[in-house]
Amino acid sequence: MFDRTLQMVLTALLVLLASCAWSAELPVATVPWAQFGQGPDRTFCSPYAGPLNKAQETIPLFPFSDEALTLLLLGRDGLVHTISEDGYLYKLGAKYREGDLVIQIQLPWMPTDMAIGYDGTTYITTVDDGYARLAALKDDAELWEKSFRTQGEIYVVPLDPKKIIVLLSDGRLFSLTTDGEEGWNYTVPGIFDRCTMPAIGRSGIIYFSANGVTLRSRGSLKDSCLYAVSRDGVLLWDRPAPVERLTYPVIDEDENIYVIGSDGLLYSFCSAGLNWAEPAAKPQQDTYLACYPGMIIVFSNGNVTAFSKTGQRQPLWSVSLGEPFSSAPVVGSDGMIYALTRPVLQGSLPTLTAIGADGNIRWSVPVNHDTQTPPIITIEGDICLGTSEGVPVYFGPGRGDITSPHLAETFPPENTIVPIDDFNLMMTLLDEGVGIIKSSIYVSVNDEFVHTTAEDVMGGYQLSTSPRQILAPFQDVTIEVSAEDKRFNSKIEPYHLTAVEYKRRPTILMAGFGYSNITSSQGGELRTAALMDPFTDIRDVVVYHPSSGFAQTLRDSGTGVDFKLKGRWYSGEYTVPAGLPPGYYKLEIVGENTTGKTGCIWPYLTVERGDETSTRSLARGAATPLELPAGTLTMCRVTSPAARPRDSAGTLNGNPPIILAAGYTYSYMTTSGGVVRIEALVDDLDGIEDVERVEVFADGYPTGLCLRNDGTDGDKAAGDNIFTYQIFLGSDVFATGKYLYELKAFDWAGNESDLWPYLEIKE
Repeated sequence: MFDRTLQMVLTALLVLLASCAWSAELPVATVPWAQFGQGPDRTFCSPYAGPLNKAQETIPLFPFSDEALTLLLLGRDGLVHTISEDGYLYKLGAKYREGDLVIQIQLPWMPTDMAIGYDGTTYITTVDDGYARLAALKDDAELWEKSFRTQGEIYVVPLDPKKIIVLLSDGRLFSLTTDGEEGWNYTVPGIFDRCTMPAIGRSGIIYFSANGVTLRSRGSLKDSCLYAVSRDGVLLWDRPAPVERLTYPVIDEDENIYVIGSDGLLYSFCSAGLNWAEPAAKPQQDTYLACYPGMIIVFSNGNVTAFSKTGQRQPLWSVSLGEPFSSAPVVGSDGMIYALTRPVLQGSLPTLTAIGADGNIRWSVPVNHDTQTPPIITIEGDICLGTSEGVPVYFGPGRGDITSPHLAETFPPENTIVPIDDFNLMMTLLDEGVGIIKSSIYVSVNDEFVHTTAEDVMGGYQLSTSPRQILAPFQDVTIEVSAEDKRFNSKIEPYHLTAVEYKRRPTILMAGFGYSNITSSQGGELRTAALMDPFTDIRDVVVYHPSSGFAQTLRDSGTGVDFKLKGRWYSGEYTVPAGLPPGYYKLEIVGENTTGKTGCIWPYLTVERGDETSTRSLARGAATPLELPAGTLTMCRVTSPAARPRDSAGTLNGNPPIILAAGYTYSYMTTSGGVVRIEALVDDLDGIEDVERVEVFADGYPTGLCLRNDGTDGDKAAGDNIFTYQIFLGSDVFATGKYLYELKAFDWAGNESDLWPYLEIKE
């Protein structure tokens, strides 16, 4: 009977380490070529596709400068930004080749580097006479300027539309608003030679290397170290490497970090530590790293070598171009690689070569002009280079933006049940290319047009609509969203929900005690986090123990709606005194809305008949938690050998998985049937791939039923840290009541997590 009734589903939940902040992902590709390396992730990947066949060189008939072009970037507005040694910043559009110069801005001084912010602000930097200088330019004028005393270099990376990150190579990392106001700061400890340019992942974490670090634990031995700092300036981790130097980091779409060491190894890191290290090439003056989905590409000494992200010892392919690289490469959105090589003979000119994602050389053409800039791909798909003659040169024809607008996030998630009374939809529509035409956005529900509000977000629009009036109970609902970008690429994206007739109450999607660590001898911190349905007006969320009188009000984390997890976080901390007996304690959580209606009590699966509602009242306003009186709590004693607490010595790798939070998310079950969905957010210091299974338990005993993390049966994505199971059930499977099931995670070494949903107090 248990196996029939307990195939359930889990929603996407993410609880980060206490030092991390919950934050939305950054749409990295929405700044097409904002700085060296393309975007904040330094992948050298463009959102546009360049020439597929042998390109033809064209040079405009209208030079705008007599001096060399030293820097070349592409803004979100599609304009080519270039700096000339004549002291001006030029912004060129597609019509420039017909004689139309778009913008000319006089510079306060000659920069050595440039970056473009999410809002279009241009940041220029240089180092002169012991000072690093930074200026912000916008709308043909200088906004502000700052200087910092340093003997090294300065790097600027846009973090979001309101903030930039500045790293000085002497180890000072800090944030500035786009208005130039200083925010947080972090200084690399110890003694080291210099820091590399930073990269930023989709989570907003900032990565950089410090080279020649003298580590206290190793005396005078000089190593290198890879650092990860949160978007709020908190050090998350550092990873020493037994080499004197590391290159700048490159971040892939899964937030793995890649660097090349002075020992010639290509290193792959993640938050849990080193993934792998494989022989690549010792860094030379012409060494670069690029990243394309599924592979890492190393450019060094005229050789291009692709490695699998899984770290296989043999490269996927390698090709030699015969001459050293004269600049960094660019990778098109289709995986085509464009590289510039130049013979070492003085006065020689470069060659532009196109290499397919399979390693085959597609074409090669001479560049009949001296160039000093890396290639970029314009929105028309042409390869553009800056020349020493004061004019850009183009190679085409290219294909440009071949991507279409797409739905990046939907709320509620696809294939869930939504009450008619609260049928509110939120969708994030993004375009990594030239941008969406707002007037082209069209949303329909079951083939009927619905009015939709569209608000600007980075890279697209956030859509919201409430089509309640056209729905019927237990109706299958198909939502279709269509839009065009500015190159008339279009796409229709459907997704599906089921409408039911019941009023939404405060719903706890998932909850848990995350990184709580409490012992009987010393006590400890109880850390509670609950993910709430964001469409409910929440007045209180309370965690309590039914028999002891303990209660604590959880507070809104202030991070807003978590679109990845489809909810809003409430959290709280409480210092548990020493003296409680070891064991598993069952706490409960309940939410109350502004009308006084409460939701189902966590951690139970509640089965109701008709419009039954919970009548439990909350101890509202319990801002100060009550004491946890020793000896009065009822423990849920687990007697199954499979559920025994871990011994003090630990087992094997010593890092058991952790169930940070779990719950019945968007389950809807009555005596007439419905859907049961269980979702669990799981972490493991050895990496999520070390988690062997998440299994359902009943009364402390294993059932053999496991949640999925393979992207099937309701699981949204394979290989992430969200394990899911869901099943649709008919009538007469459940009687009315509250059902309590348990979860336990296991790794491949046999280490076990605590038994969810209990709070474990160890000896």
